[in-house]
Amino acid sequence: KKLLLEKKVAEAKKLIPLPLEEVRLDYKELNLKGESAGNREKDGKPSGKAESIEVLLTAAPRSIIDKYVAIAKVAGLTLGSLETEAFALIRSLIGKDLTPTVILDMGALRSNILMVDRGIPMFTRSIEIGGKRCTEAIAQSLKVSISQAEAIKRDASVQSQSSIVADIPNILQEILQPLVNEMKYSFHVYRTRNVIARPPERIILTGGGAQIYGFVDFLSREFNIRTFIGNPWERVNVHPDLLPLLEGFGSRFAVAIGLALRNII
Repeated sequence: KKLLLEKKVAEAKKLIPLPLEEVRLDYKELNLKGESAGNREKDGKPSGKAESIEVLLTAAPRSIIDKYVAIAKVAGLTLGSLETEAFALIRSLIGKDLTPTVILDMGALRSNILMVDRGIPMFTRSIEIGGKRCTEAIAQSLKVSISQAEAIKRDASVQSQSSIVADIPNILQEILQPLVNEMKYSFHVYRTRNVIARPPERIILTGGGAQIYGFVDFLSREFNIRTFIGNPWERVNVHPDLLPLLEGFGSRFAVAIGLALRNII
């Protein structure tokens, strides 16, 4: 079994777009007994095939790790641990829920697609489409400033002219359609390459781009599954008076809250 695990890790170079000497690897055997199609026939009996072990492999560039270690040293802090954003997002937005879920984390420049099943990050993909491109498209199409376009992007109701509001979905759809296409492709790759994959039942949006006007409805129509903005504050005790304030930008704290909840949930 140990030899099989070592072989799995040795295959990492096929999956990681960097030389292995430039990354730090961590791996963990997944407890998915009886769920691998490679081990069982349709009736659930052993297939007689070679044993298959599902392994969760995590990789991070050494340059990034060294940077954070240096920052902590200058700040006089002792690092307890370092982990990728995927685990923090799962912890703050999903918790112990085992529902197959897609987390779409949209930042200013990039969007990260994270396929999660049984609380495990099964597939990740990063795409160079973010909130900044949406803002620029609105500014160019409506002939407004970047600051005005940013306000319109997040809340079309700030504009009193109904003709402008009506144009927003069309403008954003043109920008966001490539992202949707990449998501569909990712779903296909995930389902065809993973024998234990289950179809996602929901999409959770997070990051600064999660608040884009009409984004939730757009994705819900495209994928025909429940879509909503994640609320990492659900697992944190917050004074009721702060809730209205947090609703506007709460999803931006998903990674930070997830890191803070480490070793708690």
